[in-house]
Amino acid sequence: MPVLYDAPCLLLGRFLSSETKLFHDQRVLAVASLGQQLLWVATWSDEKNTVELQVYDSKHCRAYKDASDEVRAKAKAWLFGVHYRSLVAADESSLTRPSIGKEVQIVDGDLKYAGARGEVFWTGEVNSIRGLDFHRVGVRIGNDKAFFNESEVEVINPEKHRVETTEFQCQATNIAEKEDYFYAISLSAGGYIRKLFRTYMEV
Repeated sequence: MPVLYDAPCLLLGRFLSSETKLFHDQRVLAVASLGQQLLWVATWSDEKNTVELQVYDSKHCRAYKDASDEVRAKAKAWLFGVHYRSLVAADESSLTRPSIGKEVQIVDGDLKYAGARGEVFWTGEVNSIRGLDFHRVGVRIGNDKAFFNESEVEVINPEKHRVETTEFQCQATNIAEKEDYFYAISLSAGGYIRKLFRTYMEV
């Protein structure tokens, strides 16, 4: 969990003095401001072999993107790993989920179509009377079009929809080249940065 530092500032665990300013450091990869209150600094840690987020009070601190080429190369390798794993995980979770074009079998719901097979032509969320959202799928069965809850259909042969890992490698490489460290930190930590934004804005 990042720490919100007050003056005097800390940079990479070192006390800087009462001057309360962040100096150029070859491990600073990115800097961003939130409102006019917080300074977000992404830094590389050789000890942990990862990119870390540190949060400072911007009234007392300044930072500069000044990472060396060697540090940036390490950070890009880390970025590639984060995005590659995220892409593979997303593909894995989507294999058995109905989507347009997939062939499915009806396993529950309308008895008229029990056991029938068809192709998904529509997916979406529907609001119930109780205000709850649930996923629905439209399936073309012969000349008929029928609608089911997502849980009432099963994808047939889901493995054929698996994406080749080489495609993920290309995507992850292209994303890593953009050097978006804050998004990657959020991905690797389960998206907690969005919560931090809300928390710190309330301080």
